[in-house]
Amino acid sequence: MPDNSIQTAQNVTITRNTASIIKRGAAFLIDILIYISYFTLTSLLLSFFDIRNTISLSMLSIIYSLPILLYHVLFEVFNNGQSIGKASLRIRVVKLDGSHPDLGSLMIRWLLRILDITLTTGGLAIVMILLNKNGQRLGDLAARTCVIDENPRTGAQNTLIAHLPEDHQPKYEQVRLFSDEDMQKTKRLFTNAEKTGNHKIKIALAQKLARKMKVEPEEKPHFFIQRVLADYTYYTSQDSI
Repeated sequence: MPDNSIQTAQNVTITRNTASIIKRGAAFLIDILIYISYFTLTSLLLSFFDIRNTISLSMLSIIYSLPILLYHVLFEVFNNGQSIGKASLRIRVVKLDGSHPDLGSLMIRWLLRILDITLTTGGLAIVMILLNKNGQRLGDLAARTCVIDENPRTGAQNTLIAHLPEDHQPKYEQVRLFSDEDMQKTKRLFTNAEKTGNHKIKIALAQKLARKMKVEPEEKPHFFIQRVLADYTYYTSQDSI
């Protein structure tokens, strides 16, 4: 799926690691199984305790429908942008700048599920995801969010930073936008600039990374790039645990 990209001074493209429609569909099916499991378990419990015939139809409707209705927004708010299905496939909802979505963004995204998925049986969502370069459905466009795939981050911690301190405190969560390949290319550019003493390449690379991450670095270019590589290594090592 096409992604937004940074074009570095050396014509290296750094891309957002967008979740594929196949993974998003699979995550949705897992969530549907969660719905069915909840419905089945609730029915069994109500029958076992003989409650079904003692409460009103409206209350019964609330018991069955409210948790399912709120499922996505509650999990995405309290589980770092992931429903159970998304967590199973290691994809998550993030803001376009890579940060964690705020409550307002997730509420907008959730409300538009009615149009994106419920009323159109997912048809509108599929069309929008296929046509949009960031893989955004209508709810994502309105909320300025996207769904990223964290699975390709395999083994980068072994090659980007040889010895990351155990007490490393990450500063830029936005590095989650990048893939292993992106960071390997960044490291190669940085290493070559170090060997040749080409400070201009480091300045250009740091500016491009900062622009993509939508941050204003306090560090000088050399140390900012090192921080980006270290933070990416930290997050990939944590995600692999």
